[in-house]
Amino acid sequence: MTTETPAETHKNDVVQRRSGSTIPIRAVVAIVVIAVAISFVIVPLYDRFVKGAGEHPTVSQEGNVAVSLGNDRYEALEAEVSASDEPPESDASSDASTSNAGTFVPVAITCINVHNETIEMFWKNYNGEEISMGTIAPYASKLFNSYATHIWVWRVASSQEFIKETALGTEGEVTLYSSIETSWHETYEKEHGYPWLNVYPRGPLSKWVPDPVAIGHEDKREVGPAHCTNEGEAGSPDSKVNVTLLTVSTSPKVFVVDNFASELECDHIIAQALASGNLHRSVVKNIGEVSDARTSENTWVAPTESKIIENLFRRGYDLLKLNYSSDSWNVHAEKLQVLRYQVGQEYKPHDDYFAPAEYPNHKAAQAGHNRYATLFLYLSDVLSGGETVFPRANGTFVEEACTAEGALKVKPKKGSAALFFSMLPDGNLDKNCLHGGCPVVEGTKWAANLWFWDERYGD
Repeated sequence: MTTETPAETHKNDVVQRRSGSTIPIRAVVAIVVIAVAISFVIVPLYDRFVKGAGEHPTVSQEGNVAVSLGNDRYEALEAEVSASDEPPESDASSDASTSNAGTFVPVAITCINVHNETIEMFWKNYNGEEISMGTIAPYASKLFNSYATHIWVWRVASSQEFIKETALGTEGEVTLYSSIETSWHETYEKEHGYPWLNVYPRGPLSKWVPDPVAIGHEDKREVGPAHCTNEGEAGSPDSKVNVTLLTVSTSPKVFVVDNFASELECDHIIAQALASGNLHRSVVKNIGEVSDARTSENTWVAPTESKIIENLFRRGYDLLKLNYSSDSWNVHAEKLQVLRYQVGQEYKPHDDYFAPAEYPNHKAAQAGHNRYATLFLYLSDVLSGGETVFPRANGTFVEEACTAEGALKVKPKKGSAALFFSMLPDGNLDKNCLHGGCPVVEGTKWAANLWFWDERYGD
């Protein structure tokens, strides 16, 4: 008979108490090793390559604005991808709602079809099979949830012609183009670091744009006619006034123009706006309706309404080296949009240009014409708030830019103006020219937009 040592007896007693029966030590060790392997190797691999890859994304229809573009020069498919901590709300019955969020990074994708044919979108599963996730009509959009590294394929619905395949990332934006001019668009984005947003093909900007040189650079100019200093009197067409263009951003190009208008001119424009009786709630240009994004009031004033206002137009044209004609003043510009912001009112960050992908009905934008410059005139001082903010200025994006330290903000100063450019020299639209009007904290803000176009606005 074999006699157990006290240590062996204790060890076997422990095994018996934990298992309820006598189990050899080697068997216990083997079980532990297998459990560890399952927990730390097999389960994660299963989650990553089988479970996660097999989960279907979710798709929801956002809008359907299928209209005729009337311009085959710009046929593109864009998908804007934004990473988030959680996917947006979707159908609760979707398999994707039970995904392993700890293993996969969820991304919310808005796919905008600006191709002139219906597009079919496919999710490619881990077996390489393309699973149809529905179609997108021309100029419609769809919102869907997916995960980083998931593969999507886009095809022309009628012919199943391949457009593009992409693996999703979390970098914030992916642009997909149709088979027409694909290489040109992709080369452009690769070389410049941002997508082409205007119609294609389109020639370079035909108007003069000042060289910003560097932040803090001052360009002293003489522009005319000179300020009006007496009510009802306009300066001589040959008279000049000294102004200074101070560079505050090189990308986008933003300048502060000091001494652009006289106090009398500012007061005159406000009086004209009030006398018109047409001050009304401002609308957002992309929907043509009032919105919490824009809470100011506005009206429109033409240069034909007074000599003083015409003087201001002439000076703005001269600043941008454009020829002014009283018979065809709307060749390059719109009427002056006069704005009133009271306490709490604001205009959240927006673009001044009309992106062709977002405005399929806009004949001018689809023909390559667009706003290229904004001369934003401050008609009053503001006790607090009311700054013009540029969240993407100088290579950085600042959220909540109105309250953030370091964001580019131009403070309202009566008679001064902010001059900025929504179009790049090559004719592309500048997405970095995103800007907004911060809420007025104290006082009233009066201002005016003078928008300039490239090419002919009046056509």
